[in-house]
Amino acid sequence: YLVGSHLYLSTRNSSHKKQKTEQKTNTFHKNGCGDNYLLQKKSYTCTKIAFIPVFFLMEPQKLIDKYYHDNLPLKEILLRHSQLVTEKALAIARNHPELNPDLPFIAEAAMLHDIGIFLTSAPSIQCVGEKPYICHGYLGRELLDKEGFPRHGLVCERHTGTGLSLKDIQQQSLPLPLRDMRPVSIEEQIICFADKFFSKSGDQKEKSIEKIIKGLSKYGTESVERFTAWCSIFLA
Repeated sequence: YLVGSHLYLSTRNSSHKKQKTEQKTNTFHKNGCGDNYLLQKKSYTCTKIAFIPVFFLMEPQKLIDKYYHDNLPLKEILLRHSQLVTEKALAIARNHPELNPDLPFIAEAAMLHDIGIFLTSAPSIQCVGEKPYICHGYLGRELLDKEGFPRHGLVCERHTGTGLSLKDIQQQSLPLPLRDMRPVSIEEQIICFADKFFSKSGDQKEKSIEKIIKGLSKYGTESVERFTAWCSIFLA
């Protein structure tokens, strides 16, 4: 997470480390960092891993708390996945200043890209909503539009797979609005790419490129081609 101009890596503690973590959290407040973007104040340890001159314009954690206060198991899954995607996306962005990526926006939008999953049905990851899981992108967009963050909402809508074209939606009869849902801006592309490396189920370890391509291949050659093109840009 970004705190002021520093990037912190949050890791889950066992119960016997609770007191130490609480002391660390209090230190952040005494140092004037404001909201610290920890997953939960008393359950995670923060380790500073990088300096980045960026500043938050909105607070992703508050939005996640607002919509996930009544489903803590899902909230934990969401936060861990979003944290991993954020770290990957920021690492890519830092390595490619020539692309002029918006670091603060990436940090915010990557944390919120899956905010719509609570409205869907996916029991294996504690989602107990009513909509099909594939709807979580546009549902997240609608939610963030209402919150006043339409640019962040586009990241939600455009991160499924490597993006969904209108042709994809029509040919596969997907239960989605009939519009193009492929990432456009460099920030949208970076977050979509980073998201492919992590699942929300299982141990959430980073996937290999080979495994990602194998998973995408079932959706056609266009998805694979888009992903491999991103690899040549973002991993160079």
